[in-house]
Amino acid sequence: REPLCGACPIARFCAAKISGKQLDFPAKAARTKPVRIATTLLLIRRKNRILLRPATRVRGFWDLPEPFEGAKSGALEGSFRHTITFRRYTFEVRRAAAKSIPDGFRWFHEKKLHEIALSTTAKKALRCLQFQA
Repeated sequence: REPLCGACPIARFCAAKISGKQLDFPAKAARTKPVRIATTLLLIRRKNRILLRPATRVRGFWDLPEPFEGAKSGALEGSFRHTITFRRYTFEVRRAAAKSIPDGFRWFHEKKLHEIALSTTAKKALRCLQFQA
């Protein structure tokens, strides 16, 4: 931003200084255009348990499932936004029911959600549904 050409030991050899373009360097990186992504998360409950799946964005964390075969979406319960670098997510959270559960999905007791590694999006979704995770 503020080159110190007077203090630089190689200023007399510098092509940028010689051409008078030292203020143009370093070149600004091109800004990545934001990508907008709309996604639905499902809250599937049985008794006092909530269905979660391994998170796809962050390994080792758990997330609410997105729509899958065998799941039937219900009422819209809330929505929220989430940004990761240049991705701008808008999440809808819907109550749902499921006849069959895909491999890898697990049931967790709703009072023990604070004991597991939940993704940020799962925490935001559960907060908008008045769950404390």
